[in-house]
Amino acid sequence: MTPAELAAVATRPPELVLVAGPNGSGKSTIAEAYVHQRFPLVPKINADRLLLALQRANALEPTPNPALQAAQMVDVTATCLALLHVA
Repeated sequence: MTPAELAAVATRPPELVLVAGPNGSGKSTIAEAYVHQRFPLVPKINADRLLLALQRANALEPTPNPALQAAQMVDVTATCLALLHVA
């Protein structure tokens, strides 16, 4: 990516993309492809993948809702990344 392309990505206004559809319709697949193409330098954080990795590593604290724990980790990480971008 050239410096001009990087500057263009860094100065874009916030963008919301909503992907909706029934189970198995490919929402995650299309969203992942879109995000990767549109924002190649932006870190991608996926709570489902984080949960799977933490479960495989046996790194989750005992909790009745491990998916919620992973989602909270993603929320904190995204907030930190946003604060770094603002600073």
